[in-house]
Amino acid sequence: MTGKAFPEEMRDEFLEGGSEIDLVCSGLDDVMRGAYENMSRTLRDFPDIKDLRTAAYRIALNRIAEAYKAIGI
Repeated sequence: MTGKAFPEEMRDEFLEGGSEIDLVCSGLDDVMRGAYENMSRTLRDFPDIKDLRTAAYRIALNRIAEAYKAIGI
């Protein structure tokens, strides 16, 4: 369509598509970025929390509490 030939050294990789490892790493990267954003927001919103570990515990306990409420416990 552009009138240019596709580079032959890239052709095989392009036609093969991404590997499972690339897909998993990409998904993991998204999850880790989201988790860090949640922990960072928790640190900002609750000044008594001083570190990321405690922020992560708070997030985890809130998720457990929400799950229990959802099932009526």
